[in-house]
Amino acid sequence: MIRQPRHQSPAATVSFSQLWPEEQEILKEMAALVPDQGIIVDIGTAQGGSAYLFHAATCSRDVKIFSYDPYPSAEAWEHLKDTTVTIIPQSSVMGARDWQKRAGALIDLIFIDGSHTLGDVYTDFVSWVPYLRPGGQIIFHDFDSQERGGLVHLGTQIALSTILRLGLLENPRHRLRLLGGTIQEPDQVQLGVKDLAETFEGLARDLVALRQADLTGCAIVGEEKFAQLLGVVLKLADSPPRLTPPEAAPGRPYLVIARPLAPALATLAQRGVAAESLVIIDNLQAAYLVAEALRKDRDYLLNAAASRSDFFLWEELLFMFDHACGCSAFPDQPLDPRARTDLDYLSRLVAREQVRLMFLARILETLVGWMP
Repeated sequence: MIRQPRHQSPAATVSFSQLWPEEQEILKEMAALVPDQGIIVDIGTAQGGSAYLFHAATCSRDVKIFSYDPYPSAEAWEHLKDTTVTIIPQSSVMGARDWQKRAGALIDLIFIDGSHTLGDVYTDFVSWVPYLRPGGQIIFHDFDSQERGGLVHLGTQIALSTILRLGLLENPRHRLRLLGGTIQEPDQVQLGVKDLAETFEGLARDLVALRQADLTGCAIVGEEKFAQLLGVVLKLADSPPRLTPPEAAPGRPYLVIARPLAPALATLAQRGVAAESLVIIDNLQAAYLVAEALRKDRDYLLNAAASRSDFFLWEELLFMFDHACGCSAFPDQPLDPRARTDLDYLSRLVAREQVRLMFLARILETLVGWMP
């Protein structure tokens, strides 16, 4: 059953959205750019938060909003019952197939925030982008910050990094967990499984290169516990590694491991340090370095853990996960060629790494005192 929308006075922000307040403002800002009689497609209804925000930004104009979810929640029906939103209880892929029959018009804004598996993010994009108006907007949610590096949403990270690497978005803007941009020629967009696999392979190469890099000439900017942990795996100048204030190392490259990361990078930029002189370790890389440290010097990690019981718990769960699913060969062995052609196979590989990373992140937390 599709509820017939009615106008109401919208709230400025909504408590039932999974978006941060600042992200809600960005979505309303982008929706305000949709012209009169335009169309917005919202993928991933959830509790109705994003769809309601689009309504709030456009309800005074004749803008149609379609929100897709195969299983809309009861909350969504209630939250959106008096709005200009039409809920479609259908998968986004089926919705894209039926779009010409349902609306037969080009879309001004597409918001993708459905399933976060690599396969689903990819399929949402390639299914809907042909219906985008030339110069229309597309926005993705849950694109991790530079600090997290894909640790929290690895599938989304690989899909969106591929889209950026291929230059498919014009004027891309990464704000908070939102990545948005425009596409001038939607009918010319080409994105294949092999492109996603190449991004995943590039991540593996970067991780291996980091472990093998000679960082003895770098000044270290960050936290002492983190630096000592990295000293188990990486080639650093001192043992234990020593931190260096930014102003004390003119002309030297910097290994930046500060948390939070953004203020440290801003300080270095203000001091005129070029980006090429920085080696930045994000949380995803840190988690994989923990995996290497478990192999190289587990005794050090055990003694460094703030809570041995927590360390044992997450280490055992990681072992059980590997026992159930098979020990991961990533990032040290090449991808199975099947991953370059079989989307479901590649998506499952990435999902496996996502779960493995969550256990490694918990071990990392016992060592450095902060949750990545």
